[in-house]
Amino acid sequence: MHGSSDRVTLPEGSREFFQRVIFPDKEHREYPGNYHDLYVDSDYELVFSDLDRWLKRHLIDTDTCEPLILET
Repeated sequence: MHGSSDRVTLPEGSREFFQRVIFPDKEHREYPGNYHDLYVDSDYELVFSDLDRWLKRHLIDTDTCEPLILET
């Protein structure tokens, strides 16, 4: 999730990072004309709606939201 007009963290960096992530279940959303603080920007309702849909898709059939603990 990134605003295309973000001047704090450039969108190009977000796009490059996204391309380097090897995890197959990934999404990149860029909101045209929005800035750094997406949750208070002009399209905040769309941002929260997109986030809500993503969370629901990834939390289906889960009983709890517990952190994943990796064995070392």
